[in-house]
Amino acid sequence: MCFAMSKVKFLNLFNWLFVSPVHVDNARGELIAKQRNRVLNIVVIASLATTVCWAEYVFIINNYEVATGSIATVVTFLKYAFNILLLFAVIFHLVRHGSDVVAVCNALIAVDQTIYAIQCPRRHCSFHFASLKLTLALVFLWRTLFAAYQLILQWYYEKVSITVSIIVSGNCSVELSLDLNTTFITFLGMYLSQCYEHLRLILKKNDNRLQMAVYEVLIRLDTFKRRLAHTFGFLLLVLVLEHFVVSSIHAFLLIVLIYMSENDISVIINAGMLLAHIAIFYTLAYFYDSIKVKEAELKNALKTMQYSNIEHQSIDQKDFYDLINLKLMMESPKITACGLFEINLEVFYNVFAAIITYIVILFQFRSFETSP
Repeated sequence: MCFAMSKVKFLNLFNWLFVSPVHVDNARGELIAKQRNRVLNIVVIASLATTVCWAEYVFIINNYEVATGSIATVVTFLKYAFNILLLFAVIFHLVRHGSDVVAVCNALIAVDQTIYAIQCPRRHCSFHFASLKLTLALVFLWRTLFAAYQLILQWYYEKVSITVSIIVSGNCSVELSLDLNTTFITFLGMYLSQCYEHLRLILKKNDNRLQMAVYEVLIRLDTFKRRLAHTFGFLLLVLVLEHFVVSSIHAFLLIVLIYMSENDISVIINAGMLLAHIAIFYTLAYFYDSIKVKEAELKNALKTMQYSNIEHQSIDQKDFYDLINLKLMMESPKITACGLFEINLEVFYNVFAAIITYIVILFQFRSFETSP
């Protein structure tokens, strides 16, 4: 079966984790993506966001002086509130584009089946996403350690209340849900990038019939990219904002902890959270940047093939190559965050530079706190 079971299980995993409404079934020997547990996913995520929001409101009302006692505490609660707001934005996306996500996954399966049908040799049909699994495992590990550490710390100094427990564990769950959404979109980008790479490998066979098949798949991939950009543009914008703001706050808290010579465990946990956000965001940017690179390599391979045996080409072949040239000269659809900016490594570097600026602003506020 062309769409390997490992990829099917990976896609279905996001459905079980309340991220995606898509579940891939094997109906009569044919894989098809269907909508499943969409309402359940929305209810679970909305309940999580509402519960954490209520707990934070109760804590701030009853402990206003503690919640506003320092800039570090204030930005921590701002991070919590911002993440909840973004989770509601994710719910909005799930409500509005749930059926579109199913259509994107069905288009992905169709492209995969077409590539499998024309691939020669078959050994090129393997797709790899071990790095994404490793990133996902590390995120789960750090979120769990962070939640456990915060609860143990609260229990050690004073008996932890139910409200604080809900805030700590709930916000870890909120951030984990946002990270899983990033990982799901990264998986789609990684798969699209590898599709271009496998098509380029097929062209090495130097077969004119394969060239025509590759060109037809290239047209399908352009359509798939447009669907991907339309469906996930808003969600990409939400997730880029989340990684920018949360990474800035964790970097600020890490510097404050080091400056105040706090215990090593706090420093390690915050450093781990910061690295987790950077790793997830970098992985997203890297594979979407790779789409553009691999697509350019595939187009160059097509151009090289059409000029390799030009003296032996028939009139029909030359007409076909002219059609390919027209297609290759057209601008390829871009995957953007609501049309504001393209998702690539340049965005990652710009966000990283903006984080440094944001940290400086937070330290300026902290100077007001320490001044008499």
